[in-house]
Amino acid sequence: DAVSVTNCTNAAVISSTSSNVGGIAGRSAVDNCKNKAPVSGTSHIGGITGNGNVNDSENIAAVTGTREYVGGISAEGNVARSKNYGDVATANTRDRVGGITAYGDVTDSENTGNVSGKNNLGGITGQGGAVNCTNTGNVTSHGNQCKTGGISGYSKKDISNCTNSGNVSGQNNMGGIVGYIEGGKVLFCQNSGSVTGWVDTGGIAGYSSVNIEQCTNRGKV
Repeated sequence: DAVSVTNCTNAAVISSTSSNVGGIAGRSAVDNCKNKAPVSGTSHIGGITGNGNVNDSENIAAVTGTREYVGGISAEGNVARSKNYGDVATANTRDRVGGITAYGDVTDSENTGNVSGKNNLGGITGQGGAVNCTNTGNVTSHGNQCKTGGISGYSKKDISNCTNSGNVSGQNNMGGIVGYIEGGKVLFCQNSGSVTGWVDTGGIAGYSSVNIEQCTNRGKV
């Protein structure tokens, strides 16, 4: 990211019929900012930024899109030390939705908002890795190749020291921590949310081709 936005707050409703829409910035890196009002648009819609890395920021309002890439903090970008409290949703026929980011890696962050969409949905990241993250929001998929998880929907990177207590529901590739993982590892994670699905459904991972180590599931599957 070439520039950044720092120490800003938005309290006005943001509504657009276009892409790259955020409560703080449409497309920029962001540090230490807060969004207090709903954000909506088409694709790449974020509570803080539509596209960019984010640190130390917070969103407390709903984020909605009509197409792909919708995130509570960033639609596409890596996020650290941030919190989302708003519900995050896209149209039932669209992919990549995350409580923190739709596409990117997340560290030391928390989501409490509900997440819904089609495929590649995660309470923390729709597609990416996660370290030291917590999700308590429900994650609901309306697709058939769902790749939906309480922490990450789809990942090729490590998911470690993460906790999910939100309920995860959909059809295929449903996991309490990760829906579909084919790279990295799943380490020291805990799930207590219920997981509902058809094919490839598990308390920790729906489908995994990697090692899962020292994880615990207490949720109903």
